Amino acid sequence: MLFLKKIIAACISNGITGKVLRVLFSNKVSIHGAKIDTNYAEIKNHVFSEIFFKLYESAEIRFLFKYVPPQTTVVELGSSIGVVSSILSVNKEPLQIFCIEANPNLINIINNNLELNSKLRYQVDNYLITSPDKSNGTAWFSFGNDNTTGKKSENKGDALVPTVSLSEYLSKNEIKDYVLISDIEGEESELLFNDPESLENCQMLIIELHNTNRQEGAVSVNDMKDQILELGFTILDSYGPNYVFVR
Repeated sequence: MLFLKKIIAACISNGITGKVLRVLFSNKVSIHGAKIDTNYAEIKNHVFSEIFFKLYESAEIRFLFKYVPPQTTVVELGSSIGVVSSILSVNKEPLQIFCIEANPNLINIINNNLELNSKLRYQVDNYLITSPDKSNGTAWFSFGNDNTTGKKSENKGDALVPTVSLSEYLSKNEIKDYVLISDIEGEESELLFNDPESLENCQMLIIELHNTNRQEGAVSVNDMKDQILELGFTILDSYGPNYVFVR
């Protein structure tokens, strides 16, 4: 069923469809009550099409509707263009949203989309999440083909980005109990294995897991899932590599 859905999604959410839709709707699109401005070079036509047809981060968005309680503090890692946080702002009215995005070219886009949708407090920061021993440094980041594919580069990339550990970020912003939403292309292994203390006050974790490599070797989605369970969470729901964990 998942494979079939992917085929259907690929057929309707492509660059040609997105280009036509952009002409018809002038780069403005509404998704689950949130208004998203896509008039940026970083947002490609196929991404516009995914947002229009509500396929963009669909598992993550379905989970936040179903499980995230209202009036809670939310930390989102890998905010991209702010779609998930904008939907959250409109529908759940969190106490505050903290958006962390590694791609410096997307920071203004997140701010602008949250400004369109949020009447509450939000904060957007340009950081790459890392382990505590590498916090307060810099790391290379490569932009990728669109706003969804950027990731940390071991060699020279497109931009040097400041690094921070999640535990330090939480401490600096005086964040206590919180819900964590994470989609950071494999860098989640840094906080799961090297900064597990950052999850001590995490009440709910909505996360997309990615196979990745660490100095110790390859780390699979199952390895990271098992690590989260070892940290005292249980699985509430899942869809492909997307999981909801709770205390």
